[in-house]
Amino acid sequence: MNKRALRITIALAFVVSLSVRAAESTPTGKRLFLWRIKSAKSTAYLLGSIHVAKPQMYPLDSRIEKAFQGADVLVVEANASPEKMAGTALQMMMRASYPPEDNLEKHISKELFDATISRVAKLGLPAAQARQMKPWLLGMTITLAELQKLGIDPAYGLDMHFLQGAKDKHIEELEGAEAQLNLLDGLSDKQQEDFLKYTLKDVDNIARHVDDMIASWTSGDAKKLEAFLLQAIQDSPDLQPLFVKLFDDRNKAMAAKIETLLKTGKTYFIVVGAGHLVGKTGLLQLLGKTCQVEQM
Repeated sequence: MNKRALRITIALAFVVSLSVRAAESTPTGKRLFLWRIKSAKSTAYLLGSIHVAKPQMYPLDSRIEKAFQGADVLVVEANASPEKMAGTALQMMMRASYPPEDNLEKHISKELFDATISRVAKLGLPAAQARQMKPWLLGMTITLAELQKLGIDPAYGLDMHFLQGAKDKHIEELEGAEAQLNLLDGLSDKQQEDFLKYTLKDVDNIARHVDDMIASWTSGDAKKLEAFLLQAIQDSPDLQPLFVKLFDDRNKAMAAKIETLLKTGKTYFIVVGAGHLVGKTGLLQLLGKTCQVEQM
């Protein structure tokens, strides 16, 4: 896997269930998946991000671009620009791969192993290479391949769009690539197996889901997006502990970081995966406890 693919994989780390295709930009006058967060000292614009998209998504609604241009600082989950990710790529491959004496077959059920090898063979990935990947990397690799078949490219994701446009802005990270890698590599065998199992179960539905998902984003419908996430948990109760780790725990940490930033007097434009904004443990609810939150 080349360095570009590795950067893409990190970008997809937490959107396996939220991968959506691009649509027309939001018409002026409609609600956006963008919120204004105000504290006593600072203002932040919190944009729910789509990490993978098509060029037809652009130009974005002018209100989004205006909020970005007026901000002092761009804040992202992890700075995935090429110069920042170059050193992370090799580390990721080393930590996401089993040593020669170990392999995937020793860590997941035979049924899941056989289904995984069958799937990657259809995608053109050598079985020998797949056998050495840990389940979390395999799950993201499979999802990425299916998205590419739909013509979806992370290069057009909102994160990359604003990173490329932030030449004159300071960039802050809520987590950083290393922290995300530590989280993924710290998942237990059971959690990784559940992650891969859900990927194989849901990956054939990506094309069916994309229209509904992008409709939620373009209309600023946080409730609809929340319902999608809850349905995923209801369909696969075993995923609950994994969702807590990938969403709830991270949301608390990100909210605390944002609250710290909002004490500086600066204006921030924050781009975070859309799934982190919604729900009772989402950023909107958490930040609403101490700040004024208003959808734009």
